[in-house]
Amino acid sequence: MFRTLIKLTIIFSVAVSFNAFSQSDYPTRPIRIIVGYAPGASTDTVTRIIADKLSITLGQPVIVENRVGAAGLIAAQAVAHATPDGYTLLACNPELVGIVPALYKNPPYNAIKDFTYIGLLSRNSGWIVVVNPQTSIKNVNDLIRVAKTTDKLISYGSYGIGSLPHLNFEALKAKLNIDMVHIPYRGGALSFQAAMAGEVQIVSGTSFIDLIRSGKLRAIAIGGDKRSPLLPDIPTFSELGYGDQIFGELYVGLAAPAGTPLLVVNKISAELKKIISMPDVIERIGKFSDATYVTPQEFNEIVRRDVNYFGPIVRSLGLNVQ
Repeated sequence: MFRTLIKLTIIFSVAVSFNAFSQSDYPTRPIRIIVGYAPGASTDTVTRIIADKLSITLGQPVIVENRVGAAGLIAAQAVAHATPDGYTLLACNPELVGIVPALYKNPPYNAIKDFTYIGLLSRNSGWIVVVNPQTSIKNVNDLIRVAKTTDKLISYGSYGIGSLPHLNFEALKAKLNIDMVHIPYRGGALSFQAAMAGEVQIVSGTSFIDLIRSGKLRAIAIGGDKRSPLLPDIPTFSELGYGDQIFGELYVGLAAPAGTPLLVVNKISAELKKIISMPDVIERIGKFSDATYVTPQEFNEIVRRDVNYFGPIVRSLGLNVQ
């Protein structure tokens, strides 16, 4: 019995030592980053920029794999159920952590418990809210006035029911005490085209600076608490007195399955810190966002904030019926 106990102790010690060695030697094979959106989407584009650099700094291929479907749910589930060894990661954003789980009465994953958050790749301070320039709406006060004095409801476009723009516009309606009708489209670009054509009066996004500068769309406000250096004359909802969470920041970050060793998480985080400070990365991502580093602990706080913000909105709209 005593000899058996000694043998088991030795086996356990060797296993622990081997595991610690394998973690410190990470990575020893290719890493996959699962993206729940189509190639060319902003989440995909940012992830590929960072993945190319990680392949060099980590010394192993970092492969971006697109698993499109169910607003990113398929990708998130795949990573949540993957082996927590650092070789399967998720490109995540506010929708995947704050909205998608809240859409289900029996959530397919728990954004807080099922993932280990590593760090951000990019961050927009806020969404830009724009209108068709043919309308008389030039600012938020005009929006309130028109919404309350015209017989026909103002329509706003989004890229789908339960999307970030949808929930943000519903939160804005409540803040401004106005009514608007939601027109969902099959993509953000289609909603922008609809606004330019006058099919809807108002939309939001982060990637139509050129359309604003060319006069095809008119910006009236931006989310978050910082004005955009690209649109310095456009006020934030925060300075207008409506808070910094409506149309707040949009980010792309990396997450791993819960239980991923801290040694692995910290190693990837350290590489991200170096990569995100590289001038060429700042330049490439800076065309549509800001290359931003945060610690794993800071990213966890961001996730908790988004879960607590979007969950109640989803439930108040009765969207959590699936």
